[in-house]
Amino acid sequence: GARSVLIVPSLVGRPQYFDSKEVDLKRAAESIARVCEYAETNDILLTIEPINRYEVGLVNSIEDAISLAKEVNNKYLRVMGDTFHMQIEERAGIPNAIRKAGKFWYQHMHIADNTRQAPGRGTMDWKEILRALYDIEYEGNISLEPLPKGASPYDARKGNIPAEILDRELLFGLKYLRMQESALLGSD
Repeated sequence: GARSVLIVPSLVGRPQYFDSKEVDLKRAAESIARVCEYAETNDILLTIEPINRYEVGLVNSIEDAISLAKEVNNKYLRVMGDTFHMQIEERAGIPNAIRKAGKFWYQHMHIADNTRQAPGRGTMDWKEILRALYDIEYEGNISLEPLPKGASPYDARKGNIPAEILDRELLFGLKYLRMQESALLGSD
């Protein structure tokens, strides 16, 4: 019953190639094409998530993800963005990457501030990021992925962060984003 399932076409935590960029991309495209057959049969949208170069070596930017999706050439394959990774990899900025991808390609979004904490606990310009989503008439989902100060994604995976801390960060981020959205909509 999922609307979409994300794909990271390389091993997270391994920024090196297994063989070479070309061989690894070819292998990823072939594997993703096979998964797309299942997705098409079950009406599931697959989204490629680019991860920053310090964590993976293959698909680091929205442009990389779109290029791979075009190679696979299946309407059930799109891309997603993660603001934490985007702030490292998107040289023209997060809002411009969203606009360049556009409504067709950009289908899901993970949100954390530049500190990897909840939105509002760092320096990202959330009003401009939200404006870009409005500009492309974004209809996808947004998932908050905040980590408390000092925590790593590996802490979260292992269940080492208490649920009440995660809940507090999620609530803070949601309230902050709603406030930024209200300010954006009030200024237009």
